Amino acid sequence: MSEQWEVVEEPNEYVIFNGERGTSQFAVAYVPKYAAHDSAEHARLVAAAPELLGTLKLMVASCPVCEGLGEIEDGPEYLLPIGEYTQDYMSCPHCSDARQAIAKARGEEHP
Repeated sequence: MSEQWEVVEEPNEYVIFNGERGTSQFAVAYVPKYAAHDSAEHARLVAAAPELLGTLKLMVASCPVCEGLGEIEDGPEYLLPIGEYTQDYMSCPHCSDARQAIAKARGEEHP
């Protein structure tokens, strides 16, 4: 799916490298060790980010509620008078949070 990132523990921090050892890898992030939170867990989360992002993209593209469109019709059609059609749409409640996370990872805004 995507390149593998590796977490290496150093005395004062965790270093996240792209690629595998022995390749031309470089550090993509540093997570300082603090007693107040689980730094190792945070470092592993950063290392898993590319795979998580790829999985989210696949998930929203195959959303069973909106069929990957990200929007669904707003309001029950059965309440409309015969012959009228609503053009109002709302964010899909099933995949909206995942779409927001993808937008955040890309540095974009998501309504």
